[in-house]
Amino acid sequence: MNSKPNKKRIYLLLTLLASCLYLQAATYNVRDFGAKADGKTIDSPAINRAIEAAAQDGGGTIYLPAGEYACYSIRLKSNIHLYLEQGARIIAAFPGKEEGYDWQSPTSIINIRTSDTVTGRTRSSGESVWKISPSAVRD
Repeated sequence: MNSKPNKKRIYLLLTLLASCLYLQAATYNVRDFGAKADGKTIDSPAINRAIEAAAQDGGGTIYLPAGEYACYSIRLKSNIHLYLEQGARIIAAFPGKEEGYDWQSPTSIINIRTSDTVTGRTRSSGESVWKISPSAVRD
C-alpha cells in the first residue's frame, strides 16, 4: 500500500479545517461596546459601534444578551447578523430635542416586524409609528 495518497488526504483535510476556522465570523457582544440593556439608557450608539466593528472585519454576528435596549436608528451593514438572546428586546426610544432617529429619504417606507417585540413603520414624511413597550415610556 502506498501511504502518499493518505498523507495528501490528511493534509487537504487539515488545510480545509484550518481555513474554515479562520473564515468563521466573529461574535460581537453589544455589552462590550457599552450597551446597558436597562430600558432607559440609549443603546443604539453601542449597537452601531458593534456593527461597525464587525463590518470592518468583513462581517459577523451582533449578540444582544437578555435585556431591554432602548434605541434610535440602528444602521445595519452587509454580512451582519443580529442575534437576540431569549429575553432581549429592542424598544423604540422617544427622541429628545437634540437626539433621535436618522432621517429617511422622501421615498422610503420601512416595515419592521420581529416576533411581537418591536413593530413599526416609518412613513415617507419621517414620522414613525411604533408599538412601544410600556417600559420604554419616559418622564
